[in-house]
Amino acid sequence: MAKHIDSVATSGLPLVTKDAFYDAIQGGDLVFCWGSEAISKAIEGVSGGPSHVLMVWTPWANAPWLTLESTFPSKTVQSASGVHIGLFQDYMDQYTGDMVLCRREGLTPSNIVAELNAGFMLLDDNYNWRTEVSIAARKLLPFLPPVEISNEMYCSGLQEVIGKSSPIPFQVYPPNPNTPEQDFTDPSVTAICGILQAQLK
Repeated sequence: MAKHIDSVATSGLPLVTKDAFYDAIQGGDLVFCWGSEAISKAIEGVSGGPSHVLMVWTPWANAPWLTLESTFPSKTVQSASGVHIGLFQDYMDQYTGDMVLCRREGLTPSNIVAELNAGFMLLDDNYNWRTEVSIAARKLLPFLPPVEISNEMYCSGLQEVIGKSSPIPFQVYPPNPNTPEQDFTDPSVTAICGILQAQLK
């Protein structure tokens, strides 16, 4: 399982170039991001780990790597808000932060297809910023009730939901959807390698 890290640079993971990162990717892998934008730093401060997670996949051999993710509008990576499919190349070309490639080793190709199909059913759901704010607020004021929103989810909550369609679901921490850190440190997740912002330029 991937263990908590304070920074990708000092994690002890193999740090690789863009080409080596691409060479290491397998369909269904997860990429965890430690960003430098204000919203990324805020999420990292609350959850104590990465600020974003996305699934990488490709529809056929030699097609570009795509993402299945839920995002908040960003100044650095041009992507839709909410649950959507994007180009992973946008992260490699535009992301201002560090990334770690992870794999859920126990999943078979058919498990990954089932997860992708579950995610495709959620396309166009909105980004759930309200629950993220609720989690942060309850760290300061634990008596506040959790916010329950339908048809909205943030990045790690999306991975938690689609993981339920496979025989290896993520551990959950009710009443909240998972944070990126909880997905990253899940027993099913193995860290493969990292790439630093300097290598992305």
